[in-house]
Amino acid sequence: MLYECGKFSTSSGQSGTPSQATEALIMHPGASTLAVGMIVLGCSGSPKPPEAPVMDAKVATAQQVKNPTLPAARQGTKPNQQVSMTVSWMQMERNQAPVLVAALEPLPEWHIYWSHPGEAGLPTRFRLTRQSERLPHTTQMPLPKRMSSPGDIVSYGYEGKTHFFIDSDASRSGEDFTLRADWLACKEVCIKGQATIKVSAPPAQGRTPSKNAFKDWQYVPKPEAIKWTKTGPAWMLEMETSKRLELYPHEAFQLALDQTRPPYCKGNRCRIKLPPSAFEGNKSLAYTLRVESAGTAQGFTADFLKGTKP
Repeated sequence: MLYECGKFSTSSGQSGTPSQATEALIMHPGASTLAVGMIVLGCSGSPKPPEAPVMDAKVATAQQVKNPTLPAARQGTKPNQQVSMTVSWMQMERNQAPVLVAALEPLPEWHIYWSHPGEAGLPTRFRLTRQSERLPHTTQMPLPKRMSSPGDIVSYGYEGKTHFFIDSDASRSGEDFTLRADWLACKEVCIKGQATIKVSAPPAQGRTPSKNAFKDWQYVPKPEAIKWTKTGPAWMLEMETSKRLELYPHEAFQLALDQTRPPYCKGNRCRIKLPPSAFEGNKSLAYTLRVESAGTAQGFTADFLKGTKP
């Protein structure tokens, strides 16, 4: 596991000004979580490219998030103003139950992260509770955007308004419940944020989705069996020449791909290398594949291990 040293400000959770900058150990974000706020005595080795520091939303200052193109209400001078959230029940499919849709919208030039953020960031997560009891649910996210930051660090996330589709049978009992979203919003700095909204039980018929909501719904990846072929030391995936591919690895696959740097695909072909340990120590190597053709995009989720077995 790789580590990098950087300076950033943290908060004890109490109101007031940010604490003094300290040396902090930031766990390489290719792992499942991004550790922030662990104090170390010093750093050694070659200098690393600077990364955006992570701060608690409570200590964000107006100067750090100010955007002169926005009205004062969206300037980000208060906690969580880097991202706004709205929630509604939408009728995504005819003759089916309404879907709970959470829309997160970062400020211009800010972004949040996909459920598998890549080499940087923290996943966007949702939590449903009723009277302190967690409600089981699944969250479907549209295809993310591949983003690069200084140091050739690749991550996957969203800019602008994005819709997340949450399904929970337990939420349909007729009683109100609470939806909480947690995210990491990044620009020059990265600020953790969260929002909580009280939600009523679904109506018999949901709202008609907006054009953007329906587009995001169409971009939710579908399960698919995809076959890879071994060519020398590498594994290859090739489709018709008219298609453009992009591969987004999930956590275990991301860690196994240390021998291959993104982008993993060029044009209609993907090429990766994996160590033998990837096949021995993992029961699944899941990934999402973006396939573009004739100006439209589709997303598919698959398991690499299943695609390599005869």
